Amino acid sequence: MPDDEYGKLKALILKIGPVVPGHLREVRLRCGRKNCRCRSSQKKNWHGPYVFWDRRDGKKLTSRSLPTEHVRVIQSWLNNRKNLERIVLRMNRCGLRMVDQLKRSE
Repeated sequence: MPDDEYGKLKALILKIGPVVPGHLREVRLRCGRKNCRCRSSQKKNWHGPYVFWDRRDGKKLTSRSLPTEHVRVIQSWLNNRKNLERIVLRMNRCGLRMVDQLKRSE
């Protein structure tokens, strides 16, 4: 019966840690100083890589640079969000099966 699966999915949600929306991107940048190595056309000579956390805040796209020591933590929270969304999709499928069972029992 889908109720058993639904209960297991609820238990999985309780084990998920913090969740945040968005994604991480890595960039290399130029500084603008005249004699800097970053004036090269080769990106490997540009400064960085720097990691930015991008997300939507309502309709606005927000971006924040992250210190290196925070990247792993934020990435795990982003992964938690993806896992939560997968679990919710599975819960929706269970709910649809339960509706079908209700129809058949009438």
